[in-house]
Formats: sequence, C-alpha cells, structure tokens
Amino acid sequence: MMASDAGEDDEELRHRSNRTYRRILSSLPVEVACRYGYQEKPSDRLIETLVLARSQEQWNEVVKLADALGNP
Repeated sequence: MMASDAGEDDEELRHRSNRTYRRILSSLPVEVACRYGYQEKPSDRLIETLVLARSQEQWNEVVKLADALGNP
C-alpha cells in the first residue's frame, strides 16, 4: 500500500472527510465531543438546545434561542 488513489492535496477527499467529521461531530453531545479533543465554542450549547427544542416543536423556545444566537 505504498500508493493510493488519493494524494495529500486531493480536494475532493478533503471535502468528503470534512463533511464526515462535521456529521459525526453534530451527532455527539458537546460533553462527549470535548472528551475526544473538540474545543467547545460559546454557541455550541445554545445550538444543541435549539436543535432539541425544534425537534420537540417548542417554537417559543426556538425563537428565544435563535435570538440569543443572533445577538451574542
């Protein structure tokens, strides 16, 4: 396996890898992601709560969280 189909500068592979990383990261709670080296951003917890509120159709909470995210 000295050679592969993808080189170090393969843009398509990099984009696919980044999409996979973001998909995995978005599926993890912030606490778990931090255990694996992710550096938490101030908005991460708000976004996590927003996604939960949206999935539970708590629209008043969605509006409050969206406003909080829009006005840091």
